[in-house]
Amino acid sequence: MLRVKAGIVNLYVTAPDTMSAGRSRSYVVSAGEMTLFAELFDAESGQVLARVADRRRARDNSSLTLSDSMVNADEAPVIASRWAGILRDGLDKAHGVGKK
Repeated sequence: MLRVKAGIVNLYVTAPDTMSAGRSRSYVVSAGEMTLFAELFDAESGQVLARVADRRRARDNSSLTLSDSMVNADEAPVIASRWAGILRDGLDKAHGVGKK
C-alpha cells in the first residue's frame, strides 16, 4: 500500500487581500506561485519511495488585471488539479495502467 504526504511550500500571493480599511486596488499579471512538496511512502515499512517538488505559477493574464481574494482563491484549485493529474498519471504508469 502506498502512502502520500503532500504540502505546499513557498506560497507567494502577488496581491494578498489585507482587509485594511479604506479603498485600495491591486492590479497583477499573475495571482502568484506555490510549490508542491510530496513524499510517497511504503505504508507498511515507512520507507520513502519518492520525493517530488514542483513549482507552479498561477495563470499569466498577459496584462494587468484587478486582483482580490476571490481571484487568489480561484487559482489554488487550478494548480492543485494539475498536480493531482500529474500524480495520477505517474501512478498509473508505475502500475502499468493503460498499457497494451
